[in-house]
Amino acid sequence: MSQTAANPTEIPSGAPASDRPLWPKERAFVLQLSADSEPGRGKLVGRLEHVNSGRVGRFDSAEGLLAALEHALASTTSEPPASDDETAAADRDGNEDR
Repeated sequence: MSQTAANPTEIPSGAPASDRPLWPKERAFVLQLSADSEPGRGKLVGRLEHVNSGRVGRFDSAEGLLAALEHALASTTSEPPASDDETAAADRDGNEDR
C-alpha cells in the first residue's frame, strides 16, 4: 500500500492542541449486528451500546443506527453505568434503554 494508516491515538499534525482527548471515552460504542444483517445490501439490524453509560439502543436500518447514535450522544445522565447483570437482563427482556 502506498499510504500508511495514521495512529488513531495521535492528534493529526497541524491540529490545534487542546485538553480534550481525540477519542473521548464518552463517545465510545459497541456495535453488534444480528446474524441476519447484510450490510452490503443495506440491511442493518442490531444494537448499539454506549460504553460509558451502558445504555442500549436497537435499530433495524442504517437510518435507525444513526438515530440511535444521535440519541445516545444527546442523552446526558447522572446515573451510574449499568452492571453486566443489568445489561444481560435488558437484552433478555428486549428493552432498548435502561
